[in-house]
Amino acid sequence: MDLKFGDELPTEQRRELKELAHRFSSIISDRFGKTILEEHSIKLTFSTPVRQRPCPITFAIRHTLCDELEEIENLAWRITGISKKMDLGKGYWQIPVSQENILKTAFVAMDRHNKFLKMPFGMMSSGATLTRAVKMLMRGMNNVMNDVDDLLAHTPT
Repeated sequence: MDLKFGDELPTEQRRELKELAHRFSSIISDRFGKTILEEHSIKLTFSTPVRQRPCPITFAIRHTLCDELEEIENLAWRITGISKKMDLGKGYWQIPVSQENILKTAFVAMDRHNKFLKMPFGMMSSGATLTRAVKMLMRGMNNVMNDVDDLLAHTPT
């Protein structure tokens, strides 16, 4: 696993963190996992497949939005006193689609029939499923809040 540390972290703490990461390498990973806290279910209001073209966003607009969001996030960090941010690593892709709903995710791409086994982005209720799973994970944690699949830990002031 490739660990990256900020320049402000002292050498001794870097060594300690690397040692801890090595010691607990069986539970720390940069590969996507699969949670057992939640499964994504899809409730349909009608059985006719939906056919819809994607809404195009130009690269320039996408780049501008990403820059602005990053700037807002950095400002929020400075204002709130958040001291640590832990990314749960592609949270959507760690939640399995329930077995009876996998066929409802079917799509055709590159002349192949595909279906999602893990929760896809963009489904109407996928954000709510992710939020429920993260809230279950955070149960009992003090001074921790979340922003989608990031855990934000702060010290009380």
